Amino acid sequence: MTRCAVLNITFTPSPSAVPTPQPPYQLIISLTNHTPLVVDAGSSDNFQWPLTLDVGGPYLMTMYDSAGATGGTSQAFNVLADTTSNSTCDEAGLKSSTLNLGVGATHTQCGTVPITVSGGSPPYVVSLVAEDSPPKRASFAAGNIDWIIDLKAGINAYFTVTDTLGNGAVSQFFKIGASSDMSCLTVAQTLTPGSPALSTIYPGTGAASSTGTSGSTVATANYTTDFIYIEMIYNMTSLRMEQ
Repeated sequence: MTRCAVLNITFTPSPSAVPTPQPPYQLIISLTNHTPLVVDAGSSDNFQWPLTLDVGGPYLMTMYDSAGATGGTSQAFNVLADTTSNSTCDEAGLKSSTLNLGVGATHTQCGTVPITVSGGSPPYVVSLVAEDSPPKRASFAAGNIDWIIDLKAGINAYFTVTDTLGNGAVSQFFKIGASSDMSCLTVAQTLTPGSPALSTIYPGTGAASSTGTSGSTVATANYTTDFIYIEMIYNMTSLRMEQ
């Protein structure tokens, strides 16, 4: 994917979408050691965006509608310098991380990852953003949480965090490692479009999830299943693609 080229993104509602997609749409772009970038994508089913991201990567792009429901996340992509023309474009506005995000070094299927966040203005929203998957989100007040990675081995992902003032951070890019434990995958396999899914987290000191209470033994974090397909028409492999 070449910097300054125009990326044509088409939002195609699934016939079984529940609830109905609610524009306007947003794209959230994640890159290691940066604040997640929010791009307003308008209300139509087609959005053309000059690719103003910095050269490098890997990037992940996630789509949301105005109600917070998600169309999922792209595959990882890199941005290359344009060596064939003199085209120029404005900077996208990516900023370095403005929160302190600590993520454990081991990321295995159904494994537990300790996450710590500090700085900014809590409560925080932590997301597991993974290729070709709906993001999973949890809100907590402060301190730390232990997160069970309920995704299959081999998927590439980031952890991201934001606060109430728009500060944020993105973890190192990682691949979910193999494990014989498959117990966390059974819930996701029984989902129907539009139904809430649960990602189990265990609150640490001072933590409270969006659906739990401070001090509870087990809390759950809701996320919405994939109900809008993202179609990125460019030289990039992603959810539905053509050049």
